[in-house]
Formats: sequence, structure tokens, C-alpha cells
Amino acid sequence: MDLGIADGLLVQFATRGDRVRATVRGEIDLDVAEGLGEALETALEASRAGLDVDLSAVTFCDSAGLNLLLRLRNTAHRTDRTVAITRAGAQVERLLAITETTGLFTQDRGDGLTS
Repeated sequence: MDLGIADGLLVQFATRGDRVRATVRGEIDLDVAEGLGEALETALEASRAGLDVDLSAVTFCDSAGLNLLLRLRNTAHRTDRTVAITRAGAQVERLLAITETTGLFTQDRGDGLTS
């Protein structure tokens, strides 16, 4: 399912087993963070184990985007689910590295690999 959150921001959702995968394309900033957060929370609630987020096509992400990811992670934790960032573009990787939050969004599958 494709969902246009705002002008220039698209999210695609797919169910993979007990997890939902969200692929986000565009820019994440204060103007779109609330709508994106609501869409991702709905997807998280629909999953049994958690949410895998592909941010490889995100060209910009500011602190509002980071805050929505952190809130989503906290919601997942409270409901015994996880949020994993499976792929990220260079700008998102840099934001996660600078804020030392990368490790909060990786999921060990038990085989030494992250999903």
C-alpha cells in the first residue's frame, strides 16, 4: 500500500511475516513529521513483532524526524515490539551517527546479522 503523507513524501507498506516494512521516500522535517509518525504508529500497531523502516530514499531528515523515530521506538518497546532501520541514506546515517542513536534501531536476528 502506498500512502502520500505530504507533498514530496511517500511511504509504502508491506507485511513480511510478523513484521511490517515501511519504505519512506522524500524529506522528513517538522512539516511532515506528525503525519509520518501517525502512519508509522498505525503500521507498528498492525504488526505482531515490529516495524522495519527503509530510509534509503530519504534525502533530508531533521530533529523532528529523529524525534518521531525515537517516539516510535519507545512505543514499540512498551508493546514488546521493535523498530529497526534496515537501510538509510547518507544523510540519515550521519544524523544517527552524530546523535549516537544508530544502535537503538538495529535488530539482531540471532544469526549475527541485523535485519
